[in-house]
Parts: sequence; C-alpha cells; structure tokens
Amino acid sequence: PLFTSRQQYCDFEEILKTSSNEYFINLPFGHNEILSQTKFKLGRVLTYSSKGTNWGLTCNLLHDISILSHFTEIKNIEITNIKTVVKAEFESKRKNYFEIYGQLSFRAKNIDVSLESYEGKETLKTTKITFDNSEMLIDYDNNIVVRSGEKIIIDKKFSTPRASDTTGNVIESIMKNKVTLPYASDYIGISLKIYENLSSSISKKQIEFPFS
Repeated sequence: PLFTSRQQYCDFEEILKTSSNEYFINLPFGHNEILSQTKFKLGRVLTYSSKGTNWGLTCNLLHDISILSHFTEIKNIEITNIKTVVKAEFESKRKNYFEIYGQLSFRAKNIDVSLESYEGKETLKTTKITFDNSEMLIDYDNNIVVRSGEKIIIDKKFSTPRASDTTGNVIESIMKNKVTLPYASDYIGISLKIYENLSSSISKKQIEFPFS
C-alpha cells in the first residue's frame, strides 16, 4: 500500500497488533548476496549516507533502512533529530501520487543517517556506510566496495534482486529457515515518525510514502 496519511499508518498498525498473521515488507536488498554475507560482520556502524538523482526520497526510504538493518538490529530502533529539506515535488510513476526531492537526516541508534535526492538527467544512487575500522561504498549501477584502511576486502558487481529472479530461491530459503524477512511491525514506527515530520513541509496530499 501507499500510505499518505497518519490515519492509514494507525489503521495498519492496529491490524498488525490484532491479526494472527505475520506481515512482511517487500525489500529486495535483504536478499543481496554480498550484504547477506557481511551481515553484522563489519563492526559498529558510525554513519550511513545515500546520494543521487531522480529517485524519490520517501519512496526509497525503507530500502535504505533495510540496508542499514544488515549491520544493526532494526527492531525497536529509535529515530531522533529528524531534519528535512524539501527541494521539489514531482509526479510519481503511480497515477495521482507525488514524490519529493530533497534532504532527510536523522539519528538511528547513535548512527548519523543522511539521504539526499535531486532532479537530474539520469537516475544515479550511491550509498556510503562507515564502520569502526572499515567503510562500504555501494554504486547501485556498478560495484560494491568494502575497504579496511587501504586494503580492499570486497570489490564486486552490485545487483538488486528482482522478484521474478529470486522468488523461488527466497521460498526455498524460508522453508530451510535460512532467511528472516523484514517484519512490518519493525518498520512501521520508523515510517510514521518520518512521515509526520515530512508532512508539514509538503503541499501535495498524495505524497508517495510506501509501506508495502
């Protein structure tokens, strides 16, 4: 679903509390092989930053949180010091919805998080994660590189798993208890808090803020 009001978040949160079913979020980066291999293995995260052009700031928020969750426990994570700068609002590819360009920053478990997206001629995105003794740089159209000092630990092509490619593997992994999918209940509080902060800065009512 695409949530565009606080009430929609609250209604879904009530469903999560009362339903006997488990709800998961469709976040493909959770199945990236390299991220899975390095999960919780690179030490304490200090900073997380994503920059790019032509990608919606709110639409992509949970994807960034899902990558961050590979390196720190996401459950009940506390979000503080939220700051937003809305640079532009534009029509989404989804009819009657809008997206935004701008800047979003916050603190998550003592980690400084910064997200920036602007209008450009092509769609580009990079993410940099700094740890105690290493750093990871993800160029979504090229490579993922992990460095420890001057030493390169990983330098491989980065791929975004697609549902059509990974459904069978994901199901097999779930059956073998090898994959833990992201619970909606772990993410909804984060999304709602940032939505409430952003909503006062935007003019369009149907800003695309997916929680799916």
